[in-house]
Amino acid sequence: MLEVALDVRSSEDVDEVVRAVEREVGPIDVLVNNAGVIDVEALLEATDESFERVFSVNCFGTFRCSRAVGRRMAERRRGRIINVASIAGKEGRPLFAAYAASKAAVINLTQSFALALAPYNVTVNAVCPGIVTTAMWETLDERLSELEGIEPGKPLERRLRSIPLGREETPEDVASLVSFLASADSSYMTGQSINVDGGLMFH
Repeated sequence: MLEVALDVRSSEDVDEVVRAVEREVGPIDVLVNNAGVIDVEALLEATDESFERVFSVNCFGTFRCSRAVGRRMAERRRGRIINVASIAGKEGRPLFAAYAASKAAVINLTQSFALALAPYNVTVNAVCPGIVTTAMWETLDERLSELEGIEPGKPLERRLRSIPLGREETPEDVASLVSFLASADSSYMTGQSINVDGGLMFH
């Protein structure tokens, strides 16, 4: 397995890593854009720096990687691009507005890249997870507890209770959908942003 560090905020870094992967491994048939950051802050207190940082990673990072790899996929007339968005990209989030807005942009980018690459037999779709219990949610819980004035653990616990399927979401739940979108079984799907959230959102 080839492991390479990548700063998705740099087009030069992205291009260099794509070339290195192709040189060491071969053509990239599947790209999963999964780099993401989040800042939790009241919207009226949000800073320019926070919005710029979140968008640079979540939105522009997805754009840079999709552009670099998409060009090569178009030349070979095959490929799958899968973007990790979020159900937060489908409705406002006043305590992490930059994140929600950046994921809404990822959903829109998914549609744009899907249309641009469809003539080349390259599909582009997005997955929209809900509340996945990862290190990111541990950070979210800590910050939300401060902003909401409740003890740590309660913000996550309250949100988990709202999941219709009655259990927390795991990374494996998301990976299963990513695996499907990377497979031949999804060959007639493109431009879709699919919720995998236990029933939290129906659009």
